[in-house]
Amino acid sequence: MKLIYILSSAHSGSTILDLTLGANPPFCSSGEQRYLPWQLERTATSGGSLEQQTICTCLKQFRECGYWKNVFEIIRKKTDIDICTAPRRFPISFFGKFAYKDLGSFPQRVAGKLARHLLQLDVVPRRLAVAPPHLSAILKNNWILYEAMAEASGRPFVVDSSKDITRALLLHKDRPDKIVFLFISRGVYGYVNSMMNQGLSLEEAVRRKDNYSAMVNQVKRNVKGLNYYEISYESFVKYPVQFLTEFCTFLDIPADINEQMKNGILDTRTMHLVAGNPTRYRGKMQLRLDEKWRNSLTEQQIMKINRLTKHS
Repeated sequence: MKLIYILSSAHSGSTILDLTLGANPPFCSSGEQRYLPWQLERTATSGGSLEQQTICTCLKQFRECGYWKNVFEIIRKKTDIDICTAPRRFPISFFGKFAYKDLGSFPQRVAGKLARHLLQLDVVPRRLAVAPPHLSAILKNNWILYEAMAEASGRPFVVDSSKDITRALLLHKDRPDKIVFLFISRGVYGYVNSMMNQGLSLEEAVRRKDNYSAMVNQVKRNVKGLNYYEISYESFVKYPVQFLTEFCTFLDIPADINEQMKNGILDTRTMHLVAGNPTRYRGKMQLRLDEKWRNSLTEQQIMKINRLTKHS
């Protein structure tokens, strides 16, 4: 089993990339995997719904989905933990980030920021031999989950689009030979427009994109033995077959691309994502480039973005 960990800033196409990979063997999509225990906890008594985005992308309850039932059973056999009834007994998130938008306690936030800083500088022991016991246990749980997913799906590459750089770097430090970073970036106009639609100012959106780019560059520059691949949102959506062919070549595996994907079509109902963009529930869909910014951004805003990015 190998892990493909997707890293991007928000609203940059990570869910679509996850789905594009998962539509083709040998990739098993999982969405934002770190939220699995949270999804199970919030649906423990009343079940999930499409409206609340608390069901599998195959449109079944997580506890009723054949794929996830197999995953949960494999985990139970390996750990004696029934994750369905006691999801908090199987933690997979670090530094108190259990639910969506969880920040953790103040000490957890401080510890998380320190860990990310040290990991980005690559000054943490390679195999985390001195890691606190709880951190080692969480890392072990993550690998048990990924291995269970590979076994249940019969696919050797598990895709996680959680986008959490600290989590990715911890996993890399623990088992560097088992993880490939897949960096995806989106053009600045599309990204800024999407973030402005989420309530951010133009200036803040540009600042966040610049900060993320700087962080990625630092990771690529400092982290030894990093196995990574880069792609732009615009490129893989326009040319999915070319991306899949080149990525499989990078992984040194045959490019087994299904017929629908050759026509730029995927069906989300054949996959089992935990969380992510609502696009994951769309069903059969044609891959199309989101260029709403062309009709949304004014000429003045585009000039301002150009000015800000030029001097960043």
